[in-house]
Amino acid sequence: MATLPSAPHLRRECKHYLFASDKHLPVTVKVLELLDPDFGLYVWPSSLVLAEFIYHHLRLFTTSNSTHPKVILELGAGTALPTLLLARCTQSPRSASIPPFLIATDRPEVPRILDNICEALSANGIASLYPEAPLSHVMVRGLGWGDFSLASDRHPQGGLFQLLKDVSGIGSGKIDFILGSDTFYNPPDFEPLLATVSYILCHHNPESVFLTTYQDRSAKRNIDHLLQKWGLEARVIPWDEFAFDMSKYIVQNDDDDEDQSDGSMEDENMDQATSEVKDNQSPKASRMPLVNYSSGSESDEMDEDLEEKDGNRELDGDMATSPHRMGDGGAISSVHLLWICKQGQLWRSYSFRSE
Repeated sequence: MATLPSAPHLRRECKHYLFASDKHLPVTVKVLELLDPDFGLYVWPSSLVLAEFIYHHLRLFTTSNSTHPKVILELGAGTALPTLLLARCTQSPRSASIPPFLIATDRPEVPRILDNICEALSANGIASLYPEAPLSHVMVRGLGWGDFSLASDRHPQGGLFQLLKDVSGIGSGKIDFILGSDTFYNPPDFEPLLATVSYILCHHNPESVFLTTYQDRSAKRNIDHLLQKWGLEARVIPWDEFAFDMSKYIVQNDDDDEDQSDGSMEDENMDQATSEVKDNQSPKASRMPLVNYSSGSESDEMDEDLEEKDGNRELDGDMATSPHRMGDGGAISSVHLLWICKQGQLWRSYSFRSE
């Protein structure tokens, strides 16, 4: 397994996330964050929402009536919380269902990200990886969005075509689910991402689905034309369809030295964030802010300002273990979950509600 290089400027933090419900056994997932001045690997709010959906609908991702495992691909995995959660929940020998085959991918030009995923898997009890361990159900590899290459001397791992060639010998030979957290972050990446997703959904396996969460950073971002161009359609999955409780991820003031006024302000922020979600949430809603707003001339400039603020967040502390903390809830309240599939397949594929 790859090992992270030691560097004097590299800071790390281990976070523990507890998932529990009356439907499944509780599970704790360890996530390794890298706090680096050049780039950072953090657990963003979008990843938490996607992970909660996965935990609530675990049966979507496992197989009980077939001899073939489902194949699940995570794009732009980062800290890979969704893959880590699925690994913790399904890779137990005591599981009655067939565990899925998990493929976590991220930028091949930044191997430190992939190394971090390998170490996080090891911290969660997944010590061996495919293909070095042929019986393993977990693979970690690089994959650039919009890269449709096969493996070559110049590109040993290859792009999407090589990945699909490798997948052809696993399970049914098809990718059943694509996962992505905060994949709609940088506008120039939107089309390469959807081109990659489109090839899988429209040519590789028309019954596959792309589940992705995004944070509504700008009302002027729009992917309508890209969904049409690449033969895709989508709908939003409201939080109440997977019993998402935002209060779990909101920090309560537990510092005795803080002024009482600060605590009152935090309570007000929490109440406001929670009420905004309740006001905007409907189990029948199909409106997607990312899709149904029109673009404007100031869109790029606004996006750059928002992304600069997001990208420059600082987390203090050396290697440590801490509970998850997401601030006052303002960020997580703006996260949406999308179900994206091939055009004409939406209501046929959108069947998880019976799970």
